[in-house]
Order: sequence, then structure tokens, then C-alpha cells
Amino acid sequence: VYESDLVDATIENIENRLEYLGYYGSSVESRINVKKKRVYVNYDITLGKRFPVKDIEIVLPEDTTFANDFIRDTASMLIRPGDFLSEDILEKETVRSSAVMKNLGYFEFNKNHFFFEADTLSIPDTALLKMTINEYTRNTSPSTASPIRRFYIDDVTISYPKTLKIKEKILLDLNTITPGSIYSADNVNQTYSRLSAIRVFSSVNVGMTQKDTNLVDCSITLTQSKMQGFK
Repeated sequence: VYESDLVDATIENIENRLEYLGYYGSSVESRINVKKKRVYVNYDITLGKRFPVKDIEIVLPEDTTFANDFIRDTASMLIRPGDFLSEDILEKETVRSSAVMKNLGYFEFNKNHFFFEADTLSIPDTALLKMTINEYTRNTSPSTASPIRRFYIDDVTISYPKTLKIKEKILLDLNTITPGSIYSADNVNQTYSRLSAIRVFSSVNVGMTQKDTNLVDCSITLTQSKMQGFK
């Protein structure tokens, strides 16, 4: 059933999506044609302006191991001078970069540590992009800032029902998270996948708990599956 409010909502959705993709100031207009009891809706889109990135300035916490690790990874950045500015590419870069940093041991680091500013006025038709990594996240205040540290694994425990007839050595061999090693999100995912693959557990939970300023405990909890069933 035709509703004019849905047409207006669609226009807003399209305009927001275009801005997210880097078409700033786009406009969308609707044309409504009624023939008997049918309504035909046409959307006329005028694409907005795009801004190529002229230069990228990166601001990092000073004199830290994290800053050195982050700089080494900048060669893999998804956005470079000459690319068009968009929230879409910036979001993808924060996800990619934070995943790399987590695999290097930065357990608490995530995409919300990234702050962006784009200057489109200093140089006409281009954007000067400033990317800042702060020691606090977007949903917190600067007063909560704390150093971005590399974390290490402390204790690792594996708990499972005693009714499960399985050698503990098998579980230990499948686990890739070892005490004293650098925290790695890939190791966590790999351990989860390997334990799930033997198909004797209905659920596998790999939990991490911060224990100290740079230590995390790993708790692996396994729930036994029913050995028989029918559908």
C-alpha cells in the first residue's frame, strides 16, 4: 500500500547512504505517477561532490611501542592520497587496522580509538585528512585515557564435563593459547575453530579477562553435546 511517509524515508536513506560513500551534498527527489489504482515512484538522484585526499596526517601517542607497531602497518592502509574521502573507507580501515593491532597483543585496542578530521576548505576541491589515535575511545572522555599496552597470556584453564570421555591431552593439543605468549585474536579464533571441529561440544566459549595492567587470563569452557538425537 502506498504511503507518502515511506517515500520521504527512502529519500533520506538514499541521501545518507550517498554521503557515507563520499558523495557530499547529494540530492534526491521523487516523482509520483498514479494510474488507476497503481502508484509508480521514481527517484531522481543528483550526485554530490567527491573530495580526493591530498594528504594524510597521522597523530600517535608519543614514544610508545604501539606507535612503532602502528607505523609499520601503515603501508597496508586502505586509504591513500589520491583516493576519494568517504566514511565507508575510513570505517573499513579502522576495522582492518584494529584487527592487526589485536594480533600484535593490543588486547584493549579497537576501532573507537580512531578519530578523524577532514579539511575541505584549505585547498579547493581536495581534502586534508587527519587521523588521530587517542588513548581513550570515542564514547569516553580524555580523563579516562590510559596507555595502549601490549598484553600477554597469564593463566589458561580448560573446563569441561567430567562425563565426557576424552583425553585431556587432546584438548591441550588443540589449544593454541599458551601462558607467557603475546595475546593474539587469531589464536583465540583458531582455538575456537579447532575445538568446534571435533564435533563433541554443543558450545565452545573462549573468554579473556584482564588480570593486570598487561596480563589476561584465558578461560575455555566446553559444553558437551548429546551423543544421540533425531529430527
